Amino acid sequence: MVYLKKITLRRILPLVLKSGVLVAVMTFIYVKFENKARLQDEFLDIATPLLEQDLLPIGILLFLLMLINWLLETCKWWFLARKVHPIRFSEALGGVLAGLSLSFITPHALGDYAARIWHSPHQGRERMLGALFLGRWLQLWATLLFGIWGTYVLVNSSHLSAHIFILIVSFMLLIPVVMAIIKKQLPLWSQSQWKILRLAFDYLAVIIEYTSKELLIAFGLAVLRYIVFSLQFLLVLRTVGLPLPWHTLYAAVTWVLLAKSVLPTFNFLSDLGIREFSILYFFEGYAVSEVRLVLGSLLVWLLNIVFPTIAGLPFMFKMKIIRNPP
Repeated sequence: MVYLKKITLRRILPLVLKSGVLVAVMTFIYVKFENKARLQDEFLDIATPLLEQDLLPIGILLFLLMLINWLLETCKWWFLARKVHPIRFSEALGGVLAGLSLSFITPHALGDYAARIWHSPHQGRERMLGALFLGRWLQLWATLLFGIWGTYVLVNSSHLSAHIFILIVSFMLLIPVVMAIIKKQLPLWSQSQWKILRLAFDYLAVIIEYTSKELLIAFGLAVLRYIVFSLQFLLVLRTVGLPLPWHTLYAAVTWVLLAKSVLPTFNFLSDLGIREFSILYFFEGYAVSEVRLVLGSLLVWLLNIVFPTIAGLPFMFKMKIIRNPP
């Protein structure tokens, strides 16, 4: 009975936390846009001059940055996955795009994990989880590294407690330490009396096989991908007409990407709400249009999530879910 209560509590607590964050985010956004008449007028004031401009050059540039963004993610996944089993680049690309599509109807990371594994060869699939885990942690580390700038700007504008800044810096420094400890302790887990540690070893053992050079290359791809995506976000904010210095806008971008990475979400739809909340919160003390902020954030979401998700739909039908008989 006690065991069942513990299991129930483990399942309910994350759900309650995510629901609480979602409700708080949506309430904040609703309060910001209570006046619907003003919202409609302001949107027309922004959209009309935008549509009169020649947006083709900037549109092509933004589209190319979207392609580079997901090609870099594919390169990172392909590079890490090859340690487990040789896979073709096309298989890695199919797994990444199918993961985007599947994440729309599943809890955020679950769909991505499943699609990438189901797009890989059956042999050694369990060990693919270790490569996935490593890739996500390296990307998170890059996000925390750049997110320090956005957090620092927020702290200086008195929007955020200095304790949050210290927490983020500590967390960033903690990631490589945790990874080093895991690499050192993993071989011991295979002989542990705890079943959960032996199981974790089976799935994560591949992590200790990466050399320092390989980890550095994978981290370099994560950083490069972050730079491409953040520059695209920056260009979109400029395109919708935010009259602020480049360094301030880039600080906002790093803050949004940080919040999107650390706040719990259900899937990509609730992820959209986190984007809007975080960018509105950042510019709370600035005299800028909330409509321009949300429009820019929405355009980035359409470019980098919705369009690649549609492109990934055909790859969902190529997933090898059932193992072939020996």
